[in-house]
Amino acid sequence: MTPAEGRQGSDGMTPAEGQEGPDGMTPAEGRQESGDTAWRAAEAATEGAAVAANGSHPERRVLRVIVPRGEDDNACVRLLEQLHIIVVQSPGPDQVQLVLHDRAGGRIELAGADILVRHSADLESQVRTLVGADNLEVLSS
Repeated sequence: MTPAEGRQGSDGMTPAEGQEGPDGMTPAEGRQESGDTAWRAAEAATEGAAVAANGSHPERRVLRVIVPRGEDDNACVRLLEQLHIIVVQSPGPDQVQLVLHDRAGGRIELAGADILVRHSADLESQVRTLVGADNLEVLSS
């Protein structure tokens, strides 16, 4: 079962089946902007609660995901789509860094993309299952 097949909404459809959100748009039609706003709101609320609880900022993590590269470019794109489905279901304050490889094997680190998640054992397990156990590093920032 792929990560996309394992997540169904209340209507029984997975996001990959074109499920529309309350704004009437599917993820492919650009719902990401509204999702970004929700992520930022969740991040601010979570951080504010942690500061109120213990007077300090919570420890943030960086999840460095190395995207495996094979001969099939379409397989790589599908993997990135599946990773996106996993990531958008776990909004939070922790950062995701993507590391890709070009056809010659050169390392490409994507910088400046605000991909934020809430680290959890479940999220970590899903990502490791998708990209391979050795292709995820969890760092403290």
